[in-house]
Amino acid sequence: LVRKPKEEFGYGNKNIKDVFVDDEGYVWIATIAGVDRCKDGSCENFNKKNGLLSNNVFYFRTDSKNRVWVTNTKGVSIYDHGTWSSYTKKENGLEGYVYEIVEDAEGTFWAGTGKGLYKLDGDQWSKIEPEGEGVPKYLGVQCMAIDQDGKMWIGGQTNGVFTYDGSKWEHFNWENSGVIFGK
Repeated sequence: LVRKPKEEFGYGNKNIKDVFVDDEGYVWIATIAGVDRCKDGSCENFNKKNGLLSNNVFYFRTDSKNRVWVTNTKGVSIYDHGTWSSYTKKENGLEGYVYEIVEDAEGTFWAGTGKGLYKLDGDQWSKIEPEGEGVPKYLGVQCMAIDQDGKMWIGGQTNGVFTYDGSKWEHFNWENSGVIFGK
């Protein structure tokens, strides 16, 4: 990486939210000013002017087709070998800031947002409502992972950890488990 004066970034300081290295050796850096994609001492910046829905980027994830999914405040931007596409709140039903994307073993994509859990059906996102004993109706998702059995683990923004296996929800927090914090 080559040092640049902070004046060249467009913002005084950039918070780095995620760092990712893809299969081609590019280092992707998520910031409030977009995405820097770096390799061999040079960086290319992606922002609203050249592909991203929003400059405020949270997280990267690659999928089974080696596309890079970029979560942000306006939806999801997908980098597919030089071409950008996107899923937006307005056009594709994805509400809230998108913090996380996961792909399950069947190739289904799931998005975690400040407004809940969403599943991609075709080109539309459907909200999955949490239900079950002790499971709060509101679920702001901060992070997610899928285990080897296909169960989704969800870190809530304010109310603990959840699991979802496609039909059953479980909720873990400071009252019923060893999870210490609600965030």
